Amino acid sequence: MAVQSAVVIFGPTQAGKSTVVDFLTEGDTCIPIGDGDGHSVTAEAQLYDGTKLGCPMPDTPGINDTLMRFTNAEAGARVALGVAHARPKSLKFIITDSLANDSMQLNNTLETFTLAFGREVLPSVVVLATKADLRKAAARERRVTGGWRPCARPRRSKASAGRVAERADLR
Repeated sequence: MAVQSAVVIFGPTQAGKSTVVDFLTEGDTCIPIGDGDGHSVTAEAQLYDGTKLGCPMPDTPGINDTLMRFTNAEAGARVALGVAHARPKSLKFIITDSLANDSMQLNNTLETFTLAFGREVLPSVVVLATKADLRKAAARERRVTGGWRPCARPRRSKASAGRVAERADLR
């Protein structure tokens, strides 16, 4: 069954893709997320129907997989296949990248993205830069085992999520 639209998240491993999807999903879904140590977590695209954006969104494998399970081109193909499952009539894209160091690889990420989806979709792209992987080891450990639980929902209002979606023109 085709849906009106879907939002696709794409980017390197450990750039916050699963964290963003976890925040945007509604319900009791537990999405495995990394702790910023640089190790890849997601290997296959998993589509989540209920999101705060009002459309399906896949959690996707990252490019530059640290476990070398697939090449960047194969990662792009896995993302594209995950999206094809929903058969959306229109797509929007969120490209994540890390601000962990000065050599942010956004150019390489965009190149891999255009190989998977084509240049014509670039006007539908929003870039989201994250700093989650800049946490010190102790802070990463607390995030995973301490007061912050990976499957707990952040306490943010639906209005806040709506404002983010409107700014990114995702609705």
